Amino acid sequence: KSLETVIEHCVNKVGVNNFQLNDYLLFANTLLANKKDNLAKEFYREYLKLSPNTLYTSDVLDSLLNEHTTPPNERLISQNLGLTNPSYFNGSIYSSQEGKLYRNTVNCKEELAPKSLQFVNLEYFTIGSIAYFDDGEKAIVSMSHLKSEYVSLYYLYKKKGKWAKPYQLFSKIRGNFAFPFVDEDNSTLYFSSDQVSSYGGYDIYLSKFDGQRFDTPVNLGPTINSEMNEINPTLIDKTLYLSSNGHLSLGGYDIYRFEEQNDYSSQLINCKLWNTSQNDWTAMADNKGDVIIYTADLYSSELKVYGNSPSNQHFKGTVLGPDGQ
Repeated sequence: KSLETVIEHCVNKVGVNNFQLNDYLLFANTLLANKKDNLAKEFYREYLKLSPNTLYTSDVLDSLLNEHTTPPNERLISQNLGLTNPSYFNGSIYSSQEGKLYRNTVNCKEELAPKSLQFVNLEYFTIGSIAYFDDGEKAIVSMSHLKSEYVSLYYLYKKKGKWAKPYQLFSKIRGNFAFPFVDEDNSTLYFSSDQVSSYGGYDIYLSKFDGQRFDTPVNLGPTINSEMNEINPTLIDKTLYLSSNGHLSLGGYDIYRFEEQNDYSSQLINCKLWNTSQNDWTAMADNKGDVIIYTADLYSSELKVYGNSPSNQHFKGTVLGPDGQ
C-alpha cells in the first residue's frame, strides 16, 4: 500500500476509536519520518491527551518538533558501509556484518580503516554486538547459537593470551538478551532484553558483577522502559543514554538520556541535536570525549561524530634533532 492509503486507513481507524495508546505514538513517529509533520503533530497531541506520563506536555512536544540547527562540529565518519550494532572500544569500531564480528580502526582523520575479522573460532554462533572491558581482556557478546531460537549474552575472557570458551549468562531466564554495555567503574553490566518481566518489547536491565559472577538482572523501571523497545544502553560522562521507539521522537528510534531532577524525580530527555527522522540507534563515547552516533534505515547508514575535538589538527613549528639542530 502507498503511504497515503495507510494514512487514510489509520485516520478512519482513529475515528472509530480503535487505536490503542501506543498506536498514536508509533503512527506519529512514522508520519514524522516520512515528512508528514502536520499530521504527525495531530497524532502526537492525541497521544499526549491519553498518556498517563505527566512529563509529556504540549510545550515538550513543541520544543521537540521545532526546527533546530545542526550542532557545531558535526563530522561524518562513514556512510553505507553495512555496519550493524556498532560499539566503540580503544579507537576502533566493532560491528556485526552477516553474523560475524569485524573491527574497523578509526584513524587520525576520523576515517574507518579496512575491516578485520574477530573471533574466528565462533563459527557456530551469529554475533550481534560486543562490549569489551578490562583492557580488552574480557568481553560480553550478544550472539545466538545455530541450534538456539534466542539471542543470548556470553562472557568471554582471555586465558594465556587466547579467548576461552564463551560462557552463557542468565541461561535460566527465557527470552532474548542483547546490546551489552559494561560500566567498569561500578562493576555493572547494562543490556536489553524482552524477558517476561519487561514492560513491552525490549527493556533496559542491569546486572552487578564481581569479575566472574553476574547478579540476577534488574529492570530499570517505567521512567526508562516503555511498552515498546529500549535498546543500546551506554554511559557517557556517567549519564545513561539509550535508544527507544516508545517515547516522543523525531521519527522512529531516537537517542535519549536519563536525568534525575532536584525534586528526586527522573525523566528521559530527547537528545534533539543528535536525532534525525531516521532511526538513531546508538550513542558511543570515543577516546577524545566526543560522541559517535549511529543512524540507519533500510536504505542507508552513517556514523557521525559530535563534540569539540576538531577532525583535523594542524601544528606549525620546527622539528629539532638530538643535537638541537
